[in-house]
Amino acid sequence: MELESLRLTVPEAIDATSARDLTASLRDAATHGTAPIVLSGREGLFCRGMDLEKVVAVTGRDAHTATDASERIGDGVAAFAELLRTIVECPCPVIAAIDGAVLGGGVGIAAACDVVLATRRSTFGLPESLFGLIPAVVLPTLRLRMPMQRVRLLAMTAYSRSAEEAMTLGLVDGVCAEDKLASMLRRSLRDLSRAQHGAIAALKRFSLEIEAQSFIDGLAHGVRETTARLDQPEILTAVREFLSEGAAPWA
Repeated sequence: MELESLRLTVPEAIDATSARDLTASLRDAATHGTAPIVLSGREGLFCRGMDLEKVVAVTGRDAHTATDASERIGDGVAAFAELLRTIVECPCPVIAAIDGAVLGGGVGIAAACDVVLATRRSTFGLPESLFGLIPAVVLPTLRLRMPMQRVRLLAMTAYSRSAEEAMTLGLVDGVCAEDKLASMLRRSLRDLSRAQHGAIAALKRFSLEIEAQSFIDGLAHGVRETTARLDQPEILTAVREFLSEGAAPWA
């Protein structure tokens, strides 16, 4: 049986328009459904990040003034940041199914997803430092998956890592041969189908809330969250049904 999911295509390069379009599609999907969302690119390329050709064009003959150029560049960067935030905060599970190169902002899109699946020919790199930039907008999403020291090293060295190395870093969750990506995706969708949608949405929200809290504050926040959820009749009913079926509570 084919498990329900929504497939969205990541643009080869990100500009303000494509970032807003993908953001709108994600929000619409989350508003009208609970199915996992699968992000994928074309064969051989997931996403190469910011559309630098358009950035250069904005600062050249298309720009009326330096201020105009700066504002247009900032508009595109802000739209990309909003896309990353939308992926991270999406109440539905978001899966990146990658078969090819991932560069710059594309790495940020992948890192923002809940599950990252990649074929063995996929590579991951942050080349921004080669031309004087830093992946400033991407770093917050990478920090959700990797220690900051590893994030810095990934950016400073600038070369692309294999899918296997990216998995050891925590950026990728599963690696397979090119012809096995569809089956690995089905397994992931099946695993995610076990949890209730409300629990997934709450888990994603709560994990972001405690990210900036101390250990002690996180524990206190956890007490409030668990107490409030156990006070919901539908959750108590589900717990009783689970126990009545004879299942081990912590299996």
